[in-house]
Amino acid sequence: MKKIIRKTIAAAAFLLSFASLSVRGAAVQAEESMGTGGRIYFNNGFSVALNWADPFDAYAVQSITDAEDSAVEESYGGSTLIADHNTQGFEVIKQYGVGSTMKIVDADGNSTTYVYISYYPSVSWYNGAVTLPDGRDAWYGDSSLWLKTCNSDGTNTVSYWTPLWY
Repeated sequence: MKKIIRKTIAAAAFLLSFASLSVRGAAVQAEESMGTGGRIYFNNGFSVALNWADPFDAYAVQSITDAEDSAVEESYGGSTLIADHNTQGFEVIKQYGVGSTMKIVDADGNSTTYVYISYYPSVSWYNGAVTLPDGRDAWYGDSSLWLKTCNSDGTNTVSYWTPLWY
């Protein structure tokens, strides 16, 4: 009788662990979808797919930004911008301070850790041009990677990041 109970418990535990593994695997797969540019991961658990767009194609930029689980990634003048709506979770860039880190995994699976080097909470935005408080075009700011999100007053929050070399 003890053998039968042990075998039944062992079989049930096996099936239960297999079922929970399958469910976890499906959730991770759906949660971790990669965009055309990969995925960005913040230390608080927030992440979003990165999708490339031509910075001069306003329709594509807006469509990618508006989509759920999608931030736009654009390159211009040797600089890369990642932007998304603060209402879709990208206010996360307002929650971190200089010295914080995040990770970008590209579409090929290569991972790079970045460190937060500067923060501008209220940057002018007019007709597509983002101007830092000192008058510089944000594309030529403090580093070649910058993140941007909107503020409720029509300005933008901008943060600059640089690769963390170990």
